[in-house]
This record gives sequence, structure tokens and C-alpha cells, in this order.
Amino acid sequence: MKIIAFLFSVFFVSNLLAQSEVGFSGIYNFQTESFGIGARAIFREKKQIQISPQFSYFLPVNKIHEWTLGAAAQYKFFKRKKIQSYTLVHLGYNRWVNYESSFMKYAMPNNWNAELGVGVVFGKKIKPFVEWRYNTRHQEGMLHVGLMFNKNSFKGKKEKCAAYD
Repeated sequence: MKIIAFLFSVFFVSNLLAQSEVGFSGIYNFQTESFGIGARAIFREKKQIQISPQFSYFLPVNKIHEWTLGAAAQYKFFKRKKIQSYTLVHLGYNRWVNYESSFMKYAMPNNWNAELGVGVVFGKKIKPFVEWRYNTRHQEGMLHVGLMFNKNSFKGKKEKCAAYD
């Protein structure tokens, strides 16, 4: 039974990785005027509904020093050649490092956040994206700009043999 569970797990993980992308982003928070960096993966890249684990970090040089670890569900509502648009819902754990310096009445170091947003991604192999999000807990708007890479991002074009044309 253990061997069947192991083989199923290997098959499931390899299938998931075959349909995945990884990427990074720069983030700007309009309310706190802070810059951050982000990393993400997208599973089920070719499907209409995608799952995306994500991490963001706002540097200590900002007014707000924090990090967030969470996951987004993305729904593609428009796809035309190399352009895709999607909506998203993101839920995450937030660690606010310098919460003591806040003027907020109920500032806490450990928070749960929900974000709603829309995004546009371009390309097929290396994919630039732009994403706007709204944090419902802290009422903050953020802009994410980044790049996604899939398994074919760095493969060259295959040469065609003239005998088979």
C-alpha cells in the first residue's frame, strides 16, 4: 500500500510541476508609500482556475516593515493569444515587524489578510504581469509588477529538419 501511495504522490507532484510557473515581483503600497518584493508560483497554468502560493516582503527602510505568506486563487476571465486577464482572491498570514510604531489603535504583530484584485499577464514563455490588489483588512491598494517563467522559458527553438517539411 505504501508503494502505491508513493507512486501516486510522485505522479501527482510531477504532473503539478509540469503545469507550473514561478516568478517574482516588485510591489508598491499606495497608502503606506512602501516598496516590497514578492515571489510566487502558479499551479495549473493552463487552466481557468489557478492556485498561486505567494510570499511578499516589505523592507525595513519603509514606514511599514512586514512580510506575508499566503495563497491566491486566480480566475482567468479573458484570454486572447498572448494576453490573459484574471481576478484573484488572496488569503495570507501577515507578520508586521514594526507594529509598535503605528498610530493604529489595534495594531498587532500577527494578522490575517484578505485581498481582492485583478491582473493582466502577457507572453507565453517569459510573462510580464501587472496586478492591482486591495487589502480589505487594512484598506490598502497595492500594485505588483513582475515576471513569470514556465518550464519552456529558457529553451531555444527546435530546428526543423527539411526532410520532414
